[in-house]
Amino acid sequence: MITTFYSYKGGTGRSQMLVNIAACLCYRKQKKVLVIDWDLEAPGVDFYFHFDRNKIQHGLIDFLHQYSRVMRENNDVTEEILPNYKDFVTENIISHNEGKVDLLAAGNYNEDYARKIAEFDWLEFYDSLDGKTFVEDYWKPQLKNDYDFVLIDSRTGLNDYSGICNVQMPDVNLILIAPNEQNMWGAERVIASLQKSDYIKKRRGENAVIIPILSRVDDSIESDRIWEFKEKFLDLAINCLHPSLNNELKKYAKDILNKEKTLIIEYKRDISWGENLLFSAEEKRGGELKEKYEWWTECLMQDISEIKNKTFSERFYSQYITELYKNEKETIIFYCLKYVENKETAEDICNDVFINVFRFEKIQDIDNIRYYMYVCARQQCEVYLKKQKNVKLIEQIEDESLSDEENFLEKIKIEQLYAEMKKLPEEQKYCIELFFFERKSYKEIAEITGYSEKNIKSFLQNGKHNLGNLLKLFLEEE
Repeated sequence: MITTFYSYKGGTGRSQMLVNIAACLCYRKQKKVLVIDWDLEAPGVDFYFHFDRNKIQHGLIDFLHQYSRVMRENNDVTEEILPNYKDFVTENIISHNEGKVDLLAAGNYNEDYARKIAEFDWLEFYDSLDGKTFVEDYWKPQLKNDYDFVLIDSRTGLNDYSGICNVQMPDVNLILIAPNEQNMWGAERVIASLQKSDYIKKRRGENAVIIPILSRVDDSIESDRIWEFKEKFLDLAINCLHPSLNNELKKYAKDILNKEKTLIIEYKRDISWGENLLFSAEEKRGGELKEKYEWWTECLMQDISEIKNKTFSERFYSQYITELYKNEKETIIFYCLKYVENKETAEDICNDVFINVFRFEKIQDIDNIRYYMYVCARQQCEVYLKKQKNVKLIEQIEDESLSDEENFLEKIKIEQLYAEMKKLPEEQKYCIELFFFERKSYKEIAEITGYSEKNIKSFLQNGKHNLGNLLKLFLEEE
């Protein structure tokens, strides 16, 4: 698998994440890994491995120059005369048992390096020297055959070769974003261009794995500004992972992503200085950041089709339905009792409704899932009544209008709330009506009822407890 790590600006922890995942794959998973330093203008991945730069004899830019020379100098090019990328790789930067990390550095960092970068003509590489075919049909298959994982450290910004790093080479794009406007602006546009890419659609399909990661987030500070960035990021993440979700599911999905923090990498002051490799051959306890890198290692070890689900899995649907069941169960039973007049039957219908919703493969296509559940409940009540041959209730249920979704849902909640309030002791019911629905203060309620403020607080507390979650839900919707 080939994964590109990209950020629009520097300082996101992109290279640190890449090298630590590479080390984890080597030390923990015994995998063969190739790290490609494609940040040609500002290379530096080798520093994380504390490797002597003087031992790096060749690199990526030398490999590309060699290919270009072969193509210019030969009319009939065969695979035998094409350069072999392995001749430019520095092997065993780290190794452990069967695992190893090799490095295709940006180049030999001598006095000629800057000249080589400046002289390489990317337009010629693609337009005249058939670079696209070379990468796609020759080099990529070799990489996938020789290594379990290839991790590419891409150049920031928009440049001549970003199309190779982000479009043509990878199976997976990880886009790291620091919490500021310029990073968010750039990431949004890069992701949009990747999603629209005809090449990606053709080669990787509509389910291309493009995953944004909010990095260097300092959760020790709380402010509205930080939450604004999280909101923007979560919207971007949902649109990448599940673009077809309706607004109701998107809101719930954002809540889950924010709680689980799978796409958020926290800022850690203790390793903010220097280049830090958190994995070694020795098993050492790590902090939260190391655990996050281990989690992402596990994520990338999934089949490509499963990476999105690992990042933001289908468990989301079951969690959503579970929450919905907890909030709506009693109201659906109350609704069914209007027609079936038997609590056990009403409960069976309610359970059938939730099972059907849970099994519905295109739940994201439903605009209003709560309303959809009541429609299902109504249909099942009608089927039951027809079996019972209850003509009167059949006519009643057929006369009920479900056209106005929001008013229908509000009406059901109000009916259930008032039905439950009738069961309360008189003093609790009266205080709840005055406080929550007429917006009276404790002092005003005391003047109206003659109760002491202490008793009023007690009546309200007990009344809220007796009504359970129903009053809370009603007031939130109001």
